[in-house]
Amino acid sequence: METYINCYDNCRDVKVNSIILIKDKVGKVTDFTVHKSGKHGGAKKVVTAIDLFNDTKIIHTFSTTDKIPVPFCEKKKYLFVCVDDNVVTVIDDNNDENKFDLICNDDIKNKIKDYDDENGLELEILCCIGKHRIISVCVLRN
Repeated sequence: METYINCYDNCRDVKVNSIILIKDKVGKVTDFTVHKSGKHGGAKKVVTAIDLFNDTKIIHTFSTTDKIPVPFCEKKKYLFVCVDDNVVTVIDDNNDENKFDLICNDDIKNKIKDYDDENGLELEILCCIGKHRIISVCVLRN
């Protein structure tokens, strides 16, 4: 897991829409609350995030002095080839063929499954901690 870490952010610097690693899951921060320090310890930050790969809610409490891992995330564009048993086959810029699990929302999944081969289809894929998620689809016109 350590090879996927880009850097460590101080907990007090984490804002809404930040992408962080919580419990070995990549999450996009949707909300947080700060609880002031009390009689028995320092201030705490309760972070709520949405898992980028299965859309589940993640809630975790950090001390405001904690270092939170920030994963290395990359968006790439690929040319769609085919989909078979929820595995999508794509070609990258170097004409290398790649196969990924079909992880995306229902609208994108329907666009891909209803594709008619008449025009090219470009997929934008988010790559993070060794997982891939299709985040957008664009039909290429001839």
